Amino acid sequence: MSFAAVLLAASDAMIDGVPLPLLPFGEDATLVEHQARALIAAGATAVEVVVGAHANAIIPLVATGDIEPVPAPAGSDAAALRAGLSALVRGAAAALVTRIAEPRSAAMFAALAEAHAAAGAPITRPVIAGRPGMPVVLGAEAIAWARNVSDEGGGLEGIIARFPVRALAVEGDAWTLRVTSRAACDRARAVLGD
Repeated sequence: MSFAAVLLAASDAMIDGVPLPLLPFGEDATLVEHQARALIAAGATAVEVVVGAHANAIIPLVATGDIEPVPAPAGSDAAALRAGLSALVRGAAAALVTRIAEPRSAAMFAALAEAHAAAGAPITRPVIAGRPGMPVVLGAEAIAWARNVSDEGGGLEGIIARFPVRALAVEGDAWTLRVTSRAACDRARAVLGD
């Protein structure tokens, strides 16, 4: 299945004085580099990395090949999402949207994209023990609508509420990873095998 990806990395969060996207992740990568590379390895034809507060430090790390940094206007998650989706090639059939704080492996991204292609639903998202998770895959109709989403529209969760969702039941700690500290980042590396 052909899909593009949007990596929401405009976070201004700091962990021990280091911007979240720039946390070390593995031997020779930062968290943002890991996520972008994993998306390409999963089969993404292009990755739009939405950058914000720390753009000057992130852009040189990700501006390669099929990975493109996209500056987001300051302010909101909806603005970052709009920026990322608007940077996609018009007519994209699917876009996997993921957040910098929720690292996943290439195999996880690929499994979700494949489930989306098989389902034909406007949106596909993982469900872990009955709870919705991330990332999500938006189909063409959801992408077109989301390019105009406002803060009042609820951002990504507002888009998900607007369209039918194909829930992909998944298991395992890797689907619940969230980087909120150095220890959580180390745990994510260990769980994902990086």
